[in-house]
Amino acid sequence: MTLIKNFWQTLEQKIDEEGPPPEGFDAVCHVVSTPLEDKSIAGRELTRLIRLSHRKHPPALISQSSIDVRPFVILISAPEKSFPTFDELYQAYVDKNSYIAECLMLLRPHYDVPYVLFLGPLHFFLYDLATEDILRWSNTAEGLDELFFGPLSRRENVRALWDKLARRSRAQRAEEFAHWLDLWRVSIGARMGDSSTPELVQAILQKAILLFLYDLYFGFEDEDLRLRRNFLAMRQRKTSEGAAADYPFDAVAWLHQASEELFSRYRIDFLQWSPEESAFFSLIDNEGRLNLRQFIFELFLQSQSKFDVNVQAEVFSDPDARLKMWKFSVTETLDIRKRLLADDVNVYAPLEVDLDESGLAWTLHVVGEILDYWREKCERLEEELRVRKQVAVQFDMFQQPDLENAHIPTREDLFRTVLPQSLRIWYSDRAERTTLEFLMTLKIFEFCRTRQIPLQPLENMESIFVPKAAH
Repeated sequence: MTLIKNFWQTLEQKIDEEGPPPEGFDAVCHVVSTPLEDKSIAGRELTRLIRLSHRKHPPALISQSSIDVRPFVILISAPEKSFPTFDELYQAYVDKNSYIAECLMLLRPHYDVPYVLFLGPLHFFLYDLATEDILRWSNTAEGLDELFFGPLSRRENVRALWDKLARRSRAQRAEEFAHWLDLWRVSIGARMGDSSTPELVQAILQKAILLFLYDLYFGFEDEDLRLRRNFLAMRQRKTSEGAAADYPFDAVAWLHQASEELFSRYRIDFLQWSPEESAFFSLIDNEGRLNLRQFIFELFLQSQSKFDVNVQAEVFSDPDARLKMWKFSVTETLDIRKRLLADDVNVYAPLEVDLDESGLAWTLHVVGEILDYWREKCERLEEELRVRKQVAVQFDMFQQPDLENAHIPTREDLFRTVLPQSLRIWYSDRAERTTLEFLMTLKIFEFCRTRQIPLQPLENMESIFVPKAAH
């Protein structure tokens, strides 16, 4: 008996023996369905999700009537040919295969449910939908009973229990992503022979990750550039036409067109292609393009949690840099209010950081502290202006403020003027500076997304970085 069949038989048996809620088995099952006439995006995508599932067992939402009417998990029964083993994922340093990634992609916009339980013929995976992390895996009915049926029979709060399940640490996520990235760095670089260097390939991959995350968080204006749309179209073609079907996606063209759109809107200098990078692309053959395409689409096979900016900082930090982060976090008291020479309007001297001494992670922490400091100040000034129609601005009278040209900062000034005025980063290694620029841009993406601040042009970010030769 397959694990899927065993699960559904056990569920029906539990309900028959213990009776339905509220007195009986504490689980209510709602099968996901869409009306035939529903031609909306949600209707089409959920219909696709149903078709991807086991034909006898469509997706179903489970809730506990004694705890909460809202579902805590969606069950997806997967066909055997589509379902990966844990070893396949583990050995490739990914969290999903294309089938699971497609299901999660179709599900996320339309259901606010914390967990997804994928049932396969021989084993199951429990995913946290928000982070897309695997929380539990097993190939036994006893594993399902321990995870699912047992707590429901005992009327325990299953969601609360699952919320307490151990998650991978930041260091574990970073290590896995770094191993995966190393495989791709070698694979892509090997196709270019002597014309590539590890630093060159890393910079190209960083640009690809940055563009991927911008599209994931904000979305390109040009629909043809949206990777979710391309990934789903590629998957649909493959499932309808077979494994031999190829999807016409030119990774090199996408990288250039996507970076051009993003640069034209936000002036992100990091996204300009260097002569060495342009030469790299001019020499790449068709097999190399296909390899690069696979790398871009395989970003969808990583969990969302691995793109957290602090995880990415660890990915690109060597052991010495991680030691510096630990040392500074223990010994350094970073009080921006005391360290930054500024008042409500003016910055009289920027905070200076030596990248060689501080390392990537601590420098990125300083950037975050400066952004939070000015965000709080800007929000206070904006609120005063909204309520009182005027603001009480404090000047540092021990300095020489330019009262005539004083400009009250707002959140729209955070990245264009305030951050560049507040920070100088001294560096000696060009590759490390490039990586920090990549991480700082990710930090700004995350900052805007989590604090509901519109993304702004970053044309003055270049002034933050100062080569030590100019010191």
